[in-house]
Amino acid sequence: MCRQRLLRKFHLPHKWYSTKKLVTKNGVPDKAVFNLNSRPNSTYEEALGALHFMDRGKFNSAIIVSDPYHMYRVKWTYGHLAASDPIQISYAAYEPFWAKGFWWDHTRSRRFILNEVPKVFYYWIVHGFLGIRYDPPWVIAVERWYNNALQHFV
Repeated sequence: MCRQRLLRKFHLPHKWYSTKKLVTKNGVPDKAVFNLNSRPNSTYEEALGALHFMDRGKFNSAIIVSDPYHMYRVKWTYGHLAASDPIQISYAAYEPFWAKGFWWDHTRSRRFILNEVPKVFYYWIVHGFLGIRYDPPWVIAVERWYNNALQHFV
């Protein structure tokens, strides 16, 4: 909670109203929580939008909240995009209510891991090595297909 009071601005990407209720209930002022009103196709596009918003609003710090399965890619993405930015970014992983125990014990956790690992490699190659900023439409279609396949096989 001390960290939340020190860093006064938040970016909340998904499940806006439930997340906003959670952080305001825990002491974050309502005026310090922002919705970007965007629908990005990927974590990378979301980070581009969030950093643009923070830059335009002259923010000096932010806390990026995500689940633990996704946090590595979130940190890599913001670190990659904001390497020369003066914005101090902190990260907070929440514990999903359904993820008690080891990840391999739960179907949902296994799906998250099997979904996340290929994305990390994709980000390293496409966004890191090749420097492509936006995902082509076919990548989004492949991702949706892969997610549906995971639903049936895991």
